Amino acid sequence: DFHRAIIRSLGNQVFSSVYQTLGAFMREEIRKTNLDEPARSAAVREHEALLQAIRSGETSRAVSAYREHLRSTRQQLARSLQELKAGG
Repeated sequence: DFHRAIIRSLGNQVFSSVYQTLGAFMREEIRKTNLDEPARSAAVREHEALLQAIRSGETSRAVSAYREHLRSTRQQLARSLQELKAGG
């Protein structure tokens, strides 16, 4: 999967371990995102931007794309947590 490939390419065992630990939770959040068309489209655009930035070899561009994806992911997770608190 996209996330696993990116994390593996970093060669950082800590990131790999964190990803493995959070894997089931992440898969559930990804499933929820895929059910929400606007959120899914945004995630696809973010992944494409990140992949293009990595391929370009421009570190600052890749970091910027990664930060944008994290920001968006945090917002999506906050919405999910609010839904859980509301009983949804």
